Amino acid sequence: MLELPFMKRPPLVVHFENAEVRHGCRPILAGISFQVTRHLWIEGDNGAGKTTLLRLLAGEIWPVERPGQRPARVYFIQGSPTASPLLARRHIRLATPLQIEILSRHGTRPSVAEVIASGKEGRTFFCHPISPALAHEVHTMAARLEIDDLLPRPISQLSTGQTQRTLLARALLGRPSLLLVDEWSLGLDARSLRLVRQILEAEAADGALLVLTSHHRAPAFELPMQRVRLRHGTLAPASRPRPQRQFPTNRPHAPQQGPVLLHLQAVAVRCGTATLLRDLCWRAHAGEVWLVVGANGAGKSTLLQLAAGWRHPWPGGHVLRLAEGMSVLAAKTRIGVLAPWLVPAFDPTTLVAEAIQSGFSGALGRPRPLPPGAEATARSLAQQWEICHWLHQPISALSLGQLRLVLLARAVVHDPPLLLLDEPFEGLDASWQERLALLLHHKLAHPKRLLVIATHHPQRLASLATHALVLEDGQIAAIGPWEEVTPQVPWRRLFGGDT
Repeated sequence: MLELPFMKRPPLVVHFENAEVRHGCRPILAGISFQVTRHLWIEGDNGAGKTTLLRLLAGEIWPVERPGQRPARVYFIQGSPTASPLLARRHIRLATPLQIEILSRHGTRPSVAEVIASGKEGRTFFCHPISPALAHEVHTMAARLEIDDLLPRPISQLSTGQTQRTLLARALLGRPSLLLVDEWSLGLDARSLRLVRQILEAEAADGALLVLTSHHRAPAFELPMQRVRLRHGTLAPASRPRPQRQFPTNRPHAPQQGPVLLHLQAVAVRCGTATLLRDLCWRAHAGEVWLVVGANGAGKSTLLQLAAGWRHPWPGGHVLRLAEGMSVLAAKTRIGVLAPWLVPAFDPTTLVAEAIQSGFSGALGRPRPLPPGAEATARSLAQQWEICHWLHQPISALSLGQLRLVLLARAVVHDPPLLLLDEPFEGLDASWQERLALLLHHKLAHPKRLLVIATHHPQRLASLATHALVLEDGQIAAIGPWEEVTPQVPWRRLFGGDT
């Protein structure tokens, strides 16, 4: 039998007729009727059911079956129909952030090579030594996604963008007829975005059928794509692309310099044999808004983890958080954090109310004894954000975007003087991206708070930023007031003149 990379992709069509998916007694998808015969772009707000629809397409979950009625989902493999996904799954691959959560919940720490290798047969885990032939395929695919230098590293050490490329490499290794990519642009910098778009277009030219989801506007793929919109778990007519929001353009007044709330002196961070940050010196004050930028893997998330007390500096470095001599445990109660790397640390059975309340203690999940009024404050915030109906649900029942909202509420519920946001707009639908921009401009940035935001999209926050820090390979390439940094070469290498 020939190896998969040299096999022709068999034609695969998926047909839905009144398909329904339920989570317990709650309907997630209902009345889904359409046929996947061409490239598909799935739109929808947070919680609309996009990831669930991808998992239904992939055969990971089953639709509700009704006795005496025709199957709600049928796969046609080279024209032959089957209601069972078992044969079809050999020709389907799904790339979704949910896969990393599954690995984390099982306590595994696979390497990037092992994650990619598991895509050969579409397994969740790879439990055998990688053969020389498979290792060559893995290395070739990783090189195609420009992550071959990361193969020995644990997947848990990667940035969001590097993880997204790893998941795509895993999916591509199986040479699927149907390629499903959830939040295809998640965490990608501008260079990686162009690379992934080119690879997806090449896969389509080679016979793969693409199904993509994203909260961003439909991308400029050189492909004819059918657009489907999900609204509250049901199909709706595809809407016209929303005009891109014009974020506020007025520059903030230079803030009066408040007390130092974050000070790094000669800081380095190592993980195993890898040096993630080196020779960092940085001082930031209350009233300032810092944008931290850099390519995927430059060290942005590591820097925020260090500031939040989730990582510790290599001996010889010193980190001041909020006040000299304050312990990490005490500082965590006064720091707000929104970041994708928090998600795997939560117990999936944690209730939304517990997750929000945990912001008061800096713990994860079920909170320690709360200060007076904490429960009422959390409930009031949930009411303002119109997420009260989630409070008694486990976080595992939420979509990616819904969980990001919960973590944002957790980050701000205790009115922290230091607020750290790692790619805050990722995973949010258009309406909440606009709402978050307004929150940042009118409420979250104020003279008594230091706001630090890691982002690949500085144009959304240019009117808010007072300072910028550019990271390259774990080192500071440019740092200082916004007007001084943005004309410099390191900034222009990343963004050109787009600020």
